[in-house]
Amino acid sequence: MSSFPALDIVSILILLLLGRLLGLALSRWGISSSVGEIVAGLVMAVLIRCMGLSGEGIPTLASIGAIMLMFLSGLYTDYRDFRENLGKSTAVAAGGVAGTMALVYLALKGLGFSSTTSLIVAIVLSNTAVEVTAKVMLDDPPAPKTKALIMGAAFADDILALFMIALATSGALSREVILWSSVKVSLFLLISIFLLPRILSAGRLLDRLYRSSERVELRLLTFSVLLALALSLLAAEMGLNAAIGAYTAGLAIASWGSKVEPLLRRRAAFVGLVDMIEPILRVLLTPLFFGYIGILMGEGLLEGIGSFPVALTLALLASMMLGKFIGCASVSAALGAEEPITVGVAMQGRGMLEYVIIMVVATSGLVDPTLFLAMTVASMVTMISTPLLYRVVRRGGEEAS
Repeated sequence: MSSFPALDIVSILILLLLGRLLGLALSRWGISSSVGEIVAGLVMAVLIRCMGLSGEGIPTLASIGAIMLMFLSGLYTDYRDFRENLGKSTAVAAGGVAGTMALVYLALKGLGFSSTTSLIVAIVLSNTAVEVTAKVMLDDPPAPKTKALIMGAAFADDILALFMIALATSGALSREVILWSSVKVSLFLLISIFLLPRILSAGRLLDRLYRSSERVELRLLTFSVLLALALSLLAAEMGLNAAIGAYTAGLAIASWGSKVEPLLRRRAAFVGLVDMIEPILRVLLTPLFFGYIGILMGEGLLEGIGSFPVALTLALLASMMLGKFIGCASVSAALGAEEPITVGVAMQGRGMLEYVIIMVVATSGLVDPTLFLAMTVASMVTMISTPLLYRVVRRGGEEAS
C-alpha cells in the first residue's frame, strides 16, 4: 500500500506554518495577511532549492484555494448591487484594460521590442486577478456599492482580458474564431449570472435542502461546493478562468440567501454556510494559494540571479500599474463612483492566471526568457503592493472623513 509523499506533507506543513505566522504578524500592523503568505512562499522557494524539498502537491491545493476564495467572495457580494453596477463595472474594467495595454505597449515599443511582442505582453499584463481583489475586499471591505463595483469590474476585466488573450494566441484572428469565442463567453454569462439565480429561487431546490434535515449547513455546503466546482469546470471549458465560475456560483447562492422570508430560516442557513467555509479558507487554502504565488516569484528570482533585467522590470511595473490606475479611476470618477481612487488601487493585483498565461506565451516562443522573467516579477510585485497600497488609501479616506 502506497503512502502519501512525505516530502509533500513536510513542504505543505512548513508553508502553512510560515504563512500563518507571518500573516498574523503583519495583520497586527494593518497589513494584509496575504503579504506575509507571499513572503512565506519566497522562503519556501529557497528551502525547496537548497534542501531538496518537494512542492508537487502545492499547486493543486493552491488552485482549490483560488476557486474557494472566489466562491466565498461571490457569497459576500450583494447580488442586487452587482446587477445594478454591472454596466458601470464593465466600463471601469474596459478603461483599466485599455489604459494598461496602451502604456505597456508604448513602453515596450520604446525599449525596442516588436509590435507583435509588445501587443501580446500588453494584453497579458492588462488583466486584474479577481482572487487578489477578492482577498483585499475580504480583509478590509469598502462601502457595499464600492465593493460591488470593484468586484464586478474585476469580474468583467478577467473576461475582457481572457477574450483578447485567446484571440491573440489563437494564431488566426478569423471572423469565425472571434464569433465562436464571443458566443461561448455570452452563453456562460447568460447561464451563470442571469438564469442560475432564477432557477435556484424558482425551483426551491435549496429550500428543500435546508428544510429536510437537521444538518442544514452540511447539505447546503455539499451542494454549494459541487456547484462551485461545476461552474468552474464550465468556465474553463468556455475558455475563461475557472475562478470566474466559482465566483458566479457564490453570486447565485448569495442571491438565494438574500431573499427575505418570515422566519428568516433561509438567511440563517446562508450565514451558517459562510461560517463553515471562511475558517477553512483563511487557515488552510488561502495561505497555500498565496504561498504558491511566493514560490513562483522566488523561483523566478533564483533563476535570474546575475542577469536580472532591472530596467525592463521597472518599465513594465510602472506602465502596468499606472495604466490600470488611470483607466479604472478616471472611468469610475466619470461615472460618479464614491471612491474612484480606491477602485483604481484595488484593481492593481495580478495573480495565478497571469503566471499561467505568461508561461504559455513563453513556451510558445512569443517572448524571450529575459522578458518572461521581467513579466513574472512585475506581476508578482503587484501581488504584494496592492494590499499595502489599498490599506494606505483606505486609512487616508477614513481619516479624511
